[in-house]
Amino acid sequence: MTTQIEDCYGTLTVETFEAIVAKHPVWFHASRTGTWPSIAREGLRGGAAERRTDELAARANCVYLVEPDSINHAFEMAGLVDGESGYLVAVDLRPMRANLGRIFPDEDHWTIVSGINDPATIGLAPWNDPLKESSGEWADRVRLGAQPGVCDEALRYGQIAVRGTISPDSVWHVYPMDGEYTSQTARRVTQEILEETRVRHARRHGW
Repeated sequence: MTTQIEDCYGTLTVETFEAIVAKHPVWFHASRTGTWPSIAREGLRGGAAERRTDELAARANCVYLVEPDSINHAFEMAGLVDGESGYLVAVDLRPMRANLGRIFPDEDHWTIVSGINDPATIGLAPWNDPLKESSGEWADRVRLGAQPGVCDEALRYGQIAVRGTISPDSVWHVYPMDGEYTSQTARRVTQEILEETRVRHARRHGW
């Protein structure tokens, strides 16, 4: 699926992006589906995120990423529970600097009852009719992320959506979790992947 220019309306600033990726260059995506050969060949395609419920369907043509400290949220977004199988994908976020307009907030912070933010504070009507539209549809309808400061806050909090396909060149590792997902396992695997990517890319990237 091709990302349209008019869909890339995020307002993330270069200063915030550079400050965050200096600390966390590697971000993570969790999924029920996918294999290393297909992801290595095609990258992470927007729109592939699984629905937890019809009401909490993902934004159209978006890949959801979290920084390492929010890893369990990635599995929640994929609808994975303890004992299920899935994939954990490590992504180098730094190449996104050339396409900051593709980065948006994770709408969960603005739509779930226990969410962090009130849409009214940025001039938006709340998502209050799940029978009419999903949370992702609401986010696209109100253009969540076009409002100044919203994308910066999302990146600082460590949970974002990226519009379109993430290039295979940005995918560093795909780890299959075959029936072994638990929150403890996810945290352990995340740290193992981070260490492996640091060692593998230290010379190439000057870490």
